[in-house]
This record gives sequence, C-alpha cells and structure tokens, in this order.
Amino acid sequence: MPNHLLLSISKQSLKNWDVCKEKLLWGASKLTPTVQAIKPGDKFIVWIGGAGVKALGTVEEAPRSVPADEPSPWPDGRPYPVRFKIKIDQEFRKGRSYKFPGNRCAELNMITLDLQRGISLLEKWQYDKMVSDATTHNFEQEQGQDGVEKARRTKRVVVPTTFGTRTHDEIQLLLTKLGRAVGCDVWVARNDRNKTVGGQKLSDLTLSALPRLGFDANTLQIVELIDVLWLNGSAIKAAFEVEHTTGVYSGLLRMSDLLTEQPNTAFDLFIVASELRRAKVVKEINRPTFSRLTPPLSQICRFIPYEKLPDVVDRAVGLAGYVQYRVLDRVAETCNPYRATP
Repeated sequence: MPNHLLLSISKQSLKNWDVCKEKLLWGASKLTPTVQAIKPGDKFIVWIGGAGVKALGTVEEAPRSVPADEPSPWPDGRPYPVRFKIKIDQEFRKGRSYKFPGNRCAELNMITLDLQRGISLLEKWQYDKMVSDATTHNFEQEQGQDGVEKARRTKRVVVPTTFGTRTHDEIQLLLTKLGRAVGCDVWVARNDRNKTVGGQKLSDLTLSALPRLGFDANTLQIVELIDVLWLNGSAIKAAFEVEHTTGVYSGLLRMSDLLTEQPNTAFDLFIVASELRRAKVVKEINRPTFSRLTPPLSQICRFIPYEKLPDVVDRAVGLAGYVQYRVLDRVAETCNPYRATP
C-alpha cells in the first residue's frame, strides 16, 4: 500500500519548485524515519508556501544519500543530501490554500509544523480531501473564467470522524457481499485491499489481481483505483465509486477519465453516497465538463443511496445463487436533473 506524503516548499524558496519540475527530483535535509520509509509508488502532494496545494505526483525511486561534494541543483543554497526521483502527475494552475488560525487547521487536522518539516506523512483521508479540494477549486475557477459558471466558494467537509471513515469501508464491504451474491467476482481499489471491516479483510473476499481486461496501461491504472468493480470473468459488469467525505468530484473524474479512455464502455457505472448528498451528486454529474461527454455521464452513471443498500444486501446474501444482477435496479436511481424530488 502506498504512503501518502506532503512535500513542502517555503515561500522563501519558490524557485526550488522550478528545479524539482525540471529535474524531476526532490531533496531532503536528512534521512529521517519518514524519509527512510519512502518507496517507489508512494503518492505525494506538493504544498507551496503562500499558495497551498499546487501539484500531485508519484515517487519514482527510493531516497538515496549523495556524496558531500555533489553540488545541489536548488537555488536556495542548501545541500539537500538525501534525494529521490519523482514524477509530476498534475500541476494545478491555482493553488488551494487553507487557514491555520492559531497555527492549526481543523479542516485538515494539521499544524503549521507539518508544513515546515519539508516531508510529512498524510493519512489517506487528508490526501483525498486535499486532492478533491484542489481539483474542485481549479475547476470552479476555470468555469468562472469561461463564463460558463461563476466561480463560487463552498464550505468543505471538516475532519471526518472515525465513523465517517468506517462508513466508506462498510459500503465497500456491502458492495463486495452483494457482488458475490449475484455471482460476480469482485475487485476493490488497489489501495483499499488490505482494509479490515467488521473483522473481515477485503482482500479475503476479492480478487488478488485484476485481469488486464483488454485495457491499455493508462486505462488500467484508472480502473485499479475505482472503489469497487464487479466482474464476470475478464469483463467488467459494474463499477462503483463511494463518495462519503470527498467533494464528489474524485469519483466522477475517475468515471470521466474511464469514459474518455474507453468511449465504448459497456458496463454500468454507479455513484454511491448518502441520501443527503443526492442533490449534490446530481448537480455535479450534470456540470458541462461531464455533460459534454458522448454520451453524457449522467446518462450512463446512476446514483445508489447508502440507506437502501443494507436491506438489499441482507436479502441477496440469503438468496446467494438465486438472485440476479439486475437487483441493482431496485436501488439505483437516475441522475437526470429533471427527476422529481421525492
């Protein structure tokens, strides 16, 4: 399972970021336990002082100590004797900042010292929230500039409780049980496979490896991170994104990426979220960026409320081997914006 890291550059060393991008290299002042644990495949967020979340990337090589006489490429004059190769996956045009009143950000459950260390570990929910917030922030800014929709500020979800984190995992478990009950093989997101929910390890109930499915490497990387997949042999039957504490964008963007890479996708797509988030899901899925897909994402992807799943799963598991795949039709709802509100 990859680590999730926060790599920080102070406002006084902004030019260092240009070198990092040019040479695809990051430097650390010393080999701390956090730095020692870094490995290829780890995911990171770049935080720029005064701007906030600026980029996303992946570690390419493990950190190494360089000889004392090896010159530093960074213009701030510091040697950074521990260095590792990186890949920049995405750079945001506009950074997403947060407030730290009293040197603490309740929204991220972080203190300013976390930014000053240069390299800090993030919990996965922190990483997901920062990615979602930055993506949303930039999307809204771009929409405002194009005159399609005026950019607006929205309140984000605060620190999730233990219950909030557990609920996402429980929904993955419910979807796993339902998929098995209807005779499908199940895959959960690569970075969630080792989770244990209610005493059950998801990896014990799901595939140990995802078939190549005829996708190219880029598409396969997208598919591997979808929260839950139901498969029939080497064919996907359904894909589910569970949106609990994120801004809904993360799941929709993965669905959108998948449709862009595979425009002839023939399986069902679902966003699974609380009934309270139905209006937000419908609103976001009908934004221009998703409506301009062919066909529009709202015509392919349906909404499943959390609240309807447990009863359906209990019944299906009790009838395993006799229940049909179309049981999803009992709980899935259209994302048509003109649907009457119940």
